[in-house]
Amino acid sequence: MTPASRPWTRAIQVRETQNAALTAEIARLKRLQFAARTKRMDPDQRQLFEQTLAADIAAVERSWRP
Repeated sequence: MTPASRPWTRAIQVRETQNAALTAEIARLKRLQFAARTKRMDPDQRQLFEQTLAADIAAVERSWRP
């Protein structure tokens, strides 16, 4: 790498770091924006979901046993 290309390499690294930080921030803000809607789940629906989840976890754990 020539000395003249090094400033460009550093600039690219800075931009990539900034892009990664902004992408993470956008993802965090989207989670905040849409989280309120998911918390409004009907209590009966939530109970059914939790029962199904527990059954799925138990099935996976049974499949791991020799």
